[in-house]
Amino acid sequence: MNFSRAAKTVSLLLLILNGYSAAVFSDEFPGYDIKAAVDAGKKELTAVQTVNYTNLTALPLNEVYFYIYPNREYSVEEKEFMLRYSAYFKVNPFPEGFENGGIDIRAVKSFGKDFSFQVEGKDRTLLKVVLPAPLGTGETVTLTLDYHVKIPHAYGRFGWHEDIIKLSRWYPVLCVLDENGWHLNPSYPFHRPFYSDAANYSVELTVPANQQVVHSGVLKYEKAAGNTKILTINSTSPIREFSLAMSPRYNLLEEAAGGIKFKSYYLPGDEFHAKAALKDAQDLFAFYAERFGKYPYPEFSIVPVHLGYGGEQMSNLAFIDTRVYKLPKFLMRYFDFLVAHESGHQWFYNMVGMDEFSEMWLEEGVNSYFIAEYLGQKYGENAAVVEFPRWLKKLEWIFPELTFKRTRDVRYKIMSRIKGYDHAAVGKLSSFQEPSSIFSVTYGKGCRIVQMLRAQIG
Repeated sequence: MNFSRAAKTVSLLLLILNGYSAAVFSDEFPGYDIKAAVDAGKKELTAVQTVNYTNLTALPLNEVYFYIYPNREYSVEEKEFMLRYSAYFKVNPFPEGFENGGIDIRAVKSFGKDFSFQVEGKDRTLLKVVLPAPLGTGETVTLTLDYHVKIPHAYGRFGWHEDIIKLSRWYPVLCVLDENGWHLNPSYPFHRPFYSDAANYSVELTVPANQQVVHSGVLKYEKAAGNTKILTINSTSPIREFSLAMSPRYNLLEEAAGGIKFKSYYLPGDEFHAKAALKDAQDLFAFYAERFGKYPYPEFSIVPVHLGYGGEQMSNLAFIDTRVYKLPKFLMRYFDFLVAHESGHQWFYNMVGMDEFSEMWLEEGVNSYFIAEYLGQKYGENAAVVEFPRWLKKLEWIFPELTFKRTRDVRYKIMSRIKGYDHAAVGKLSSFQEPSSIFSVTYGKGCRIVQMLRAQIG
């Protein structure tokens, strides 16, 4: 292990965090202006999106690339594997059978002039926009995209089930361009195969009047328009992407702490867990802010959706699976762990971005290490997952020792030694033979790598 290089990597992460508050006011961030209308009945949306993109490289650009994730096409083998793997989480991700989403790009223009475009990639998730003339260094192009999105009946971060719609990376997202060229990662069907620059967002969202909408950014104003309402939402500082969830049944608890408005949404009957989520997020934010600096956004939300797995991070909000809100009280430490983990990603993913397809451990491993520190400070160094009720305390010795750290290490040992799925922490998601090994390697092993670095460099 090259400890000098590793030390530089960690130092770079901390420098990025320290410099973030100044960097967010730079003019170099891309800008998205999106006007979208969601039809909750037909499960579709139409949008017009204007993007300002500046060439920050030393070479002229002849094209601009976007990810169009709703367009993902799956092979027969992938569909079968996804259904088998979903059994791990005890859920059928496609309640009415496998259903694709889709995004139909109707036009790409610049100040009224049509630009040529084409859909590329084996999985059909890349949109290439051809520029009529090279874009020089420091020059900016303004592109307006007109598109229609079909929302599938599916669990996960993009789709709908019952009366909840959740939309993550539902619009064309700029690919990342650096000295190595455009990063055109495939959309791996498991975990988070994403890589995107932070950007400024201005969104005008039209939805049915009865919908409670949870979103990235901050609501500036809302106005009624017949049976619909129009929300105007802006990001106060650059964010990685713009996500939302909506349902007519959402209730809300909110509380200010540390200059941040925390919002905890819940479905009827789940107020107990919503209160716990509110408190757990505040505790985590205080812990991280003390170490890495203040959260630079005014709001953070937590919302239950039909994920099919525990939780997932979005910019300024976290999606938590609806089933988690039914956990018994003796598992509230696990509930805390889950909420805290997804909340911690506001630092390691949203503020400090990375290539999630190729370097997942820099997101999950680093965050997992500090979440372990958070839990240790809050519940004790060897905190147990299960908090036994008082009447069962005398029989606690009968049960195996189930601590957060021990569970992490045992899972890694099982995957690596028994099942033979050990893997370098750095590697493309598609290189993992078994999707569940992503958790044991990028989270568990990644956490241990950070622990090792701390032991070596302090």
